[in-house]
Amino acid sequence: MDSNPFAPTTAISEDFGVFGDAILVRKGFLHRIIRFSLSSLATPSTTGRLNKELPSKESGGGPSVPIDPSYGRGGDPLAVSGEGTLVELVYNGWWFLQRVHLNNRLVWWAISWTTIRSRISVNLSEQPGFESELAAGFPGHLRIEINFIRGLRIRRFRVWLDDQIRYDEIC
Repeated sequence: MDSNPFAPTTAISEDFGVFGDAILVRKGFLHRIIRFSLSSLATPSTTGRLNKELPSKESGGGPSVPIDPSYGRGGDPLAVSGEGTLVELVYNGWWFLQRVHLNNRLVWWAISWTTIRSRISVNLSEQPGFESELAAGFPGHLRIEINFIRGLRIRRFRVWLDDQIRYDEIC
């Protein structure tokens, strides 16, 4: 059984920001949209702070501030010139239903009426319809870990693709 997701954790660094080789497109209450480049999945880079910082409390950044300025401007969100094909991960925990989508395909869901799951693991090779994506370089395994603080606010959000950490957000 999972530990209490509402319990405060003391093992998290006080350094705030987004780390890894992904782009935080949008964040909100129990919601994240994150993009990974397939080229960066093939050749992992060293983990470091991303160029696009999260809005600070001093700058008046709200809970649903778009981070990527190109988000929502039409066109194909997964084909960006010069970066190849992108993998878009959407985590949504609204309305007592947790869902994880990869490129607009539902890959995991759970009803969270009494317990919000803080650890999610998906084997994409077992998902129907992902054969061509896996052959094109999609990761075979996805793992998400979420640490919560009071009020179900996300304190830390981490994503592993093929057992390598690719996104680490500390709020």
